[in-house]
Amino acid sequence: MTEKLGNALIYIVRCYPTFGRVQLVKTIFIADLIHSNLCGTLMFPSEYMQKQFGPVSCLAMNLTSSQFPQPFLKTTQKIIETYNLYTYSPKVSEDLSDIPTYQLKILDAAARFVQSKGRATDISDFTHKFLLWKNTEPNTIIPEACFQLNNEDCSLLASEAGICLTPFAKEFCRAIQTTTNPSEIKVLLPKLSCAYPDNPLWDEWLDAYLAWDSAMMFCCTYAPESDTLDDLRDKGLELIAGITCSGTDPERFRSAAIKYEQYFNQICDRITPKEDIELSDSEKKSVNSVMQAARRELELDE
Repeated sequence: MTEKLGNALIYIVRCYPTFGRVQLVKTIFIADLIHSNLCGTLMFPSEYMQKQFGPVSCLAMNLTSSQFPQPFLKTTQKIIETYNLYTYSPKVSEDLSDIPTYQLKILDAAARFVQSKGRATDISDFTHKFLLWKNTEPNTIIPEACFQLNNEDCSLLASEAGICLTPFAKEFCRAIQTTTNPSEIKVLLPKLSCAYPDNPLWDEWLDAYLAWDSAMMFCCTYAPESDTLDDLRDKGLELIAGITCSGTDPERFRSAAIKYEQYFNQICDRITPKEDIELSDSEKKSVNSVMQAARRELELDE
């Protein structure tokens, strides 16, 4: 897990070179918070501590420390009055092979939100609003179960960060990750479609979602052993992660919906069996007579 988090930190620093230590560890916290509520687990499993400036991943703190050499980031520390200013630069290129695309979407959304807060103290103040920080004693471990947000905390994340952890998104992500048998997936798909939210934001994605649903059903029926099924599962998670985080940049994600729809439709076309048309004897005679007449009209017959 150290490698995965280290590469994630390199990725964030490369995209946001002005981020200091607080912004880095808060980005990891927001990403873990979103992933925990969507999928039931932290994106980067680590113990979290209740600290003065908010919840922090112990592993993220270790990997952004300047007290000992780091394998992923070069750390520069400058003391300004009583404040430690950290700046970072990558030591190596990031390897994102262990971070699925849907997790990168979550990580990107977390980083954009942290950047929007401007000052490090602003993002710290935001994290103080969650019950998982309020209800934990200072300098003690925050139980992972506390990452499951109540309605009030979900509303806070939606209103300030544009990240909408809807019941459908949670049900979808957990079900698609754990249901692997094609026959079980075929039973699951209608249930998920019935649960699709009646929400203006999600309406923008409905055609893409329905195209994914059709592609999954076709794949489970006609190509259940193919790699396409796993690809569609991953793409479904990408789609739902994109919708969940689209409040941070609606136009950017809305345009992506069309590309997803086109991709899923292409999958359907590719795996749909092409049946040969069988004609009766009378139909064959009719076709032959029409073809012969056409050939005479075009003077193709000798």
